[in-house]
Amino acid sequence: MTAGRAGVYLQGEMTLRNDLLLNAGIRYDHNSSTDGTFNPRLALIYKAAPATTLKALYGTAFRAPNAYEMYYEVHSAGGQKSNPALKAERIRTYELIAEHHLAVDARITASLFRNTVSDLITQTMDPSDGLLMFRNLSRARAHGAKLEFENAWNGGTRLRTSYGWQITRDELTDTELANSPRHLAKLNLSAPAFQLGSRAGVELSASAYNLFDRRYADPGAEGHVQDAIAQDGRTLRLKLLIDF
Repeated sequence: MTAGRAGVYLQGEMTLRNDLLLNAGIRYDHNSSTDGTFNPRLALIYKAAPATTLKALYGTAFRAPNAYEMYYEVHSAGGQKSNPALKAERIRTYELIAEHHLAVDARITASLFRNTVSDLITQTMDPSDGLLMFRNLSRARAHGAKLEFENAWNGGTRLRTSYGWQITRDELTDTELANSPRHLAKLNLSAPAFQLGSRAGVELSASAYNLFDRRYADPGAEGHVQDAIAQDGRTLRLKLLIDF
């Protein structure tokens, strides 16, 4: 079995006024396993003040099914069967963004978003023969808000922090999706440790994940013994990066 992918992307900008810019693009993708698809991108950018920019964004995208989801097959008193007719997942996004520069190297960004996903690929059991297969069964929608702050100092130290709130629901059952947290906060601080000559440097960064040690799990699929697969609790990560 051979597979091929090809794509082309066109983009242009138009100045509507001195403070208003329209950016538009369209992408065509052809995948040998699925039909071709067109995906537009639109951005209306308004310079409200020298330090403040407002943006309205719209776009679509897709994820083609992989070979495992379409063709993997094993039968022995159970197992999985293929589904070559599987279609790509599609997503439609809307976003409003306000970005304000507090200083040259410091900015704060606030955004509102709404996403809708169709033809979600889901593993399910065929009641006619008891075999598992992947199908385009679900639709989902998400809406929320995000607040970000970023600051960089002259010495190379950089702080990035954000807080996001969202609700994601299954459109068919109108229930909230499992393992889709309503609140998500991120904090990352990085700083150069020392300089190695004129072209090399060492950077040290620290990150914290699941800071409040909340218990959560990925939902188990039909082929799993467990109904839920437990995920990591509080995790601290140190990263040492050497640039040459």
